[in-house]
Amino acid sequence: MLQFRETDVKRIGESFRRMKPTLEQIEFKKTRTVSVHDEAFSRLNQLNSLVIALQFVKNHKKIHVSVISVLLRSNGKKMTKMSPLVLMGYMEFCANKLTDLPGDIFTDMPILHHVYLEKNQLQHFSSAVWEHLYDTGLQQVTLSDNPIICDCSVKWYTQKKNRSVRVTGNCDTPENLHGWRLIQLSPGDFDYCRK
Repeated sequence: MLQFRETDVKRIGESFRRMKPTLEQIEFKKTRTVSVHDEAFSRLNQLNSLVIALQFVKNHKKIHVSVISVLLRSNGKKMTKMSPLVLMGYMEFCANKLTDLPGDIFTDMPILHHVYLEKNQLQHFSSAVWEHLYDTGLQQVTLSDNPIICDCSVKWYTQKKNRSVRVTGNCDTPENLHGWRLIQLSPGDFDYCRK
């Protein structure tokens, strides 16, 4: 396990490729990181836990700093080597500035069980990103403190028979669903959507 805490690591660069391939867990907490190189973790074929949680506390107040706004696993043409990710079971990217997740972000991650994304700017909980994980060992998705739009794009979630996956997060819009927990939504809330 390798931990970076309360020290500036502005960029997780290609030099991280020199780490021992047997490293299983990496944590960056309160490091003010703003970017991650595509190949930073490409040699870590036993990596099962990656945490980049980037808020820091000053005078007992949580302060958000300039942090990661984009996560990618593809460059539009082919998969990058961000990490082998197949063994990844735990991902945490809390208190960043993520606004969207690419459709392939969780591809080929059959043992992923916990995903923590609270305190970001995510607006969508779409089937393209999440639905296939319901057939794997996913146990928990934390989306609290994100401005989630609960429109027709979340109807898929209300129709899933396997609600054993614990999802936390609230609707920000539309106004009639503002403050509703995702778990409270039902298919009837989306009768207006096309079938």
